Amino acid sequence: MIEIDGSYGEGGGQILRTALFLSLLTQKPFRAFNIRKGRSKPGLKPQHLHIIKALLELTDSRVEGAREGSLSIKFYPGPIRGGRLRVDIGTAGSIPLFLQTLLPVSFFAERDVDLTIRGGTDVSGSMTADYFAHVLLPHVRHLARKAELHVIRRGFYPRGGGEIRLLVRPHLGNLLSGERTAENFLKLNQPFSLDERGELKEILIFFLSWDGLKNREVAERQARAAVKAIKMRYPVPVREKISYFSTLSPGTSITLVARFKKGLMGSDGLGKKGKPAEKVGEDAALKLIDEIESGATVDVHLCDNLIPYLALFGGRIKVRETSSHTRSNIWISEKFLGKRFVAAGNLIEVPRR
Repeated sequence: MIEIDGSYGEGGGQILRTALFLSLLTQKPFRAFNIRKGRSKPGLKPQHLHIIKALLELTDSRVEGAREGSLSIKFYPGPIRGGRLRVDIGTAGSIPLFLQTLLPVSFFAERDVDLTIRGGTDVSGSMTADYFAHVLLPHVRHLARKAELHVIRRGFYPRGGGEIRLLVRPHLGNLLSGERTAENFLKLNQPFSLDERGELKEILIFFLSWDGLKNREVAERQARAAVKAIKMRYPVPVREKISYFSTLSPGTSITLVARFKKGLMGSDGLGKKGKPAEKVGEDAALKLIDEIESGATVDVHLCDNLIPYLALFGGRIKVRETSSHTRSNIWISEKFLGKRFVAAGNLIEVPRR
């Protein structure tokens, strides 16, 4: 059984989320202790329990010690069956973070996966739903016959009420022959070679807001500030989408996507009480500009998310800086797959030979 110290690095929930899906993909059991030890309220939160419960529904796995506040669990992975499932997190718990675990598991299911999750779509401490849909998902969609994400309703903190549906038609489980070793994952020939990006072609910006802020033109003010910052730097087309929604709690979010000849990267941000809409838009744009100017091929947060895929399938990515989440995901990935990563400057690589 693999032993995982949950206090490693920033000591957050990312370690557990990554461990759960790597355990299922490699079929290696683990014990996690000191779960979220680095947080003000350590231990399992309700959203982590919902992830575990969903995995038990979709797979023939079992778990010990999974209760709210628990600092330790043992997880015994079983075959990934797939199927249809509805999950209500009950709060504004992040749906994108929930899908961080469920999406890669779905890629190796025996049959189609149809997930409907209620919770928070755009909340603090997580990527926005638009970032997940337009930045992360396009990088991994090729791992399935079909992978679709539909945002049905938006949900902000604290009441949530958002809803997302994920549909996956998998095939990797059937292609993976023999033991689930690091070498056999590489033989699936799905490398993530993201060390070149080519020229910048266009920038997409998604602005959304609670409809109670429509009279104050909050989304439009975010848009004007973000577009101004982008156009001062780059003579490329900028496409905007402004949307207002009826939501249980007020909120706003912005997601930017830079499309290059050979890839894309993004940034996002949330509105905050007391923070002008113009500042929200400008800050999100400047984050993207920093990523583009660095010469990276993926943004810092996309790198975090792609590290376990890189560990499984090999490849190369360039990143502006190595974040604590990236270091934690490298650490946890090598717990299940052995020494994999080679880093030189801003290049992170998992050699295929």
